[in-house]
Amino acid sequence: MFDDKDKHSALCLKVKGMGPPNYQPSHMTQHGLDSMLKPPTSTSAVPAPSSASWSNALASYFSCVWSLKI
Repeated sequence: MFDDKDKHSALCLKVKGMGPPNYQPSHMTQHGLDSMLKPPTSTSAVPAPSSASWSNALASYFSCVWSLKI
């Protein structure tokens, strides 16, 4: 799909419009490598994804490389 610039742009706009997730990834923090190496922590202490993290995900995972204003 990334070979078709129009489809890629449409994907970027759609995903950007969905916005960042509004949940805590507790399954990742409770069962990841850190869960075996560090003492347990409360999942409520895990911060929600920042707009910088969301912009980074769009740029790195979806290759959406334009100036994003979230």
